[in-house]
Amino acid sequence: ESTVKARTQELEEKNTELEVLYVTDSLTNLYNRRKIDDALIAEAARAKRYHEPLSLIMLDIDHFKQINDLYGHLNGDKALVTISDILLKQSRSSDVCGRWGGEEFVIICPSTSLEDVGVVAEKLRKAIETTAIPEVGNITASFGLAQLGDDFDIEQFILQGNHDIYVEKQFRFMIESKEDQCLIGCIDLFDFDPHNSRVGIGIL
Repeated sequence: ESTVKARTQELEEKNTELEVLYVTDSLTNLYNRRKIDDALIAEAARAKRYHEPLSLIMLDIDHFKQINDLYGHLNGDKALVTISDILLKQSRSSDVCGRWGGEEFVIICPSTSLEDVGVVAEKLRKAIETTAIPEVGNITASFGLAQLGDDFDIEQFILQGNHDIYVEKQFRFMIESKEDQCLIGCIDLFDFDPHNSRVGIGIL
């Protein structure tokens, strides 16, 4: 009888391990896309039942392709793992953190309004920007926030978060482009020859 009991316990432990592996991203140890999809459905149903807000944070590492190209894919993986560790440490126990795909992550925030989730996102942003990654340095991420609508449309919920990321990345690209042009303009200005009419001031 004791042998059967031990064998049953061993099988239960292995099944639990397999269940964890099934819903876990192998690189970051965050939940994978499959688990996040299930969690979104479950939390949306819970929000509807108890009339509570449900928000999410989506974030995408900026210039990740350049990180891989400049420092190699192994260091790119280090960046992904570092970001994942920050999300786990800085998020709340009630939040559900996952890797959405590639360099994009999502945090489901139950019982949280859009205003409150903005506070959480800003905390994460600062933590990411101030963390130096070995061999890579400091990186940034673009964020998207969304609150589940009264129609409880999960697809629209995700689209809003993705849209916000796109808008922030476009704005960041515009700022970086202007900074580059300003730098070129300042160099031209310092090299100004009074006998040469060409002066580059750049865009401010």
